[in-house]
Amino acid sequence: MEKGRPRRVSKKRRVRAAARSASGPGYWVQETDADMLLVVRSGSPERESRPRSSRTRLEARKPAAPRGEPGPWGERLPPELLRRVFQLLVASQGAVPVLCRVSQVCRLWHTAAADPSLWHDVSLGFCWLEPGRKQLPQFEKKVRSTAQWLMENRFSLLRSFTLNHWKNNVSFVVKALGEKCRHLSSLKLLHCSGVTTDCLLAVALHCPQLESLNLQNSQVDPSAVGSFLEVAGSRLKHLWLTYNSRMNSILSLITSGSSSMLQLLEVTTDISQDVPSMQLCIEALQAGCPQLQVLRLLNVIWSPKGSAKALQSSLGFPDLLELSLATSSYSFVDDDICLRILRTSSKLSVLDLRGCYRVTPAGLLRLPCTDLHQLYLGLYCSTQNLTLCKVGSHLLTEAWRHSLQELDLTGQCYGEVDLELALAILVEGGNKLLSSINLAGTKVTLNSVRDLIRNSTTLTYLNLVSCRNLPRGMKRVYRGQEDIQQCLQLLLTSHEGSVAPQNCS
Repeated sequence: MEKGRPRRVSKKRRVRAAARSASGPGYWVQETDADMLLVVRSGSPERESRPRSSRTRLEARKPAAPRGEPGPWGERLPPELLRRVFQLLVASQGAVPVLCRVSQVCRLWHTAAADPSLWHDVSLGFCWLEPGRKQLPQFEKKVRSTAQWLMENRFSLLRSFTLNHWKNNVSFVVKALGEKCRHLSSLKLLHCSGVTTDCLLAVALHCPQLESLNLQNSQVDPSAVGSFLEVAGSRLKHLWLTYNSRMNSILSLITSGSSSMLQLLEVTTDISQDVPSMQLCIEALQAGCPQLQVLRLLNVIWSPKGSAKALQSSLGFPDLLELSLATSSYSFVDDDICLRILRTSSKLSVLDLRGCYRVTPAGLLRLPCTDLHQLYLGLYCSTQNLTLCKVGSHLLTEAWRHSLQELDLTGQCYGEVDLELALAILVEGGNKLLSSINLAGTKVTLNSVRDLIRNSTTLTYLNLVSCRNLPRGMKRVYRGQEDIQQCLQLLLTSHEGSVAPQNCS
């Protein structure tokens, strides 16, 4: 053979190679019970092994030449496997901008990313513009065209949609959602401006599956929310609102029965703004929302109103699972108000009364809740001029030691002996449920902490900040069982008052 002359390939070999390449991918995808995708080769028979010549063995021993550019491995992935990878990405990082970016890699990735099943939950924040910057007319036109294209080509199966911190085009986007996304069930407009009556009516009229609306910290006219509730309130199950002085009309609609299917109601207020207190008829809310499961009135200064006749005829909240009345300011909530709300709530598992300093342990024992999992009674405001309960903490642990998983007593003024008794009852015989306890600012003693850690095998969070009876090095937050157990080992081998600060910090 002449040097430099190209090697000739026989016709039979060319036909065989073409047949191999035209036979398609030699694998199929199988999904297991553990949500794993297996790439299984097809059942084509493998070639019979031939004995390798000595020359081949010698060549195999030679070091491999350095590789050049990586091959197009992404174009050879099975579409089912690629789609599964994209599902995991979307679950951890969101559909936008992940799917927009991967669709630019190659045609295969573009096709996989266009699958409508990957676009069930979409959140749009500062995708095009940095916060605070003004939009130019041509830029605003680009934003609208992009949003319109997404709704026409990607959002056919959209279920949940969120807009974060949008100041422009909010009405345009929400109206387009109503026209193109008939499967929409959840709409969140957070920190947005320009939410009009027309756009809320568009989704209320054209999205029959819409059952969740979140308008927290958005500039919305109360009349717009009222119009929405009149059309779609009967099927609404979840509602988040931010309270202002013009919101009483919305609460009146809710208590009158316009949202009888409501399961979650959360009303918050902006801490930075001075918002007036509101009056709420508890019995009217119970009658208007009999299926309520979660009620949150957060940082809202409110007082109850109603007559004795309404109180006697009220059926309460029989399905309520969570009640949160946490506040960092003044509170009117006392034992009687808690009983009015929870008079029939035997299923309650979460009770958050942080900042409600008028509530006492004796009053909590009157509640019909037998299996509380999370109890938050911490005080996060100044308590200098407040009259606080100094005894009775053991009543709480006696009542719910069999079910408590999280307990917050921050800032409470229970005495040393009372608190020591409460913790002893909580961990008596070993506690395998308690995972979090906050004792910051209390008079807990070193012996109580030692017994608490030793007998709580599932404890993963312990807050001992500003505990006056503990050595300075121990006054911190402990996170994780390893951190807590390391401190326990030091406590078990030392006497009270002789713990070295550096060993537990």
